[in-house]
Amino acid sequence: KHHKGLINRDVYADAFRSRVREKTKRTGVSCGPHKMRCTTLWKQILAIWTHSVSWDRLNRLADHFGDAIVVIGGTEDVLVSTHNTRLLAEGLHVSDRRLIVVNGAGHFVHEQHTEQISRELMGNIARGQRQHKNR
Repeated sequence: KHHKGLINRDVYADAFRSRVREKTKRTGVSCGPHKMRCTTLWKQILAIWTHSVSWDRLNRLADHFGDAIVVIGGTEDVLVSTHNTRLLAEGLHVSDRRLIVVNGAGHFVHEQHTEQISRELMGNIARGQRQHKNR
């Protein structure tokens, strides 16, 4: 369901707070030694609650960047749900081949699964080079 004109915090605030509490308990994300810094977590939360991109803007970005777009997410992300990752991919017209959802990964999926993400991105670059060469 699309909520035109509403920003993320208006639509998802209660569900988001509940999800963060639940996943924080389950995954051990917290403030303290060897964990995500509190300031980093709260800056990310603030960015999510205040950021808004219209479907029209997503369509314009998709038209401009085309197949160069890759959407990456993790199933254990306490900040951006898999559902919202898929919504972003939908808004950007991203095919399943360019949507990467890593099972068990959190918000820093690129750091947690560096080799896998690098392979996926390099594959996307190679596809783009082949397409460009064939034009």
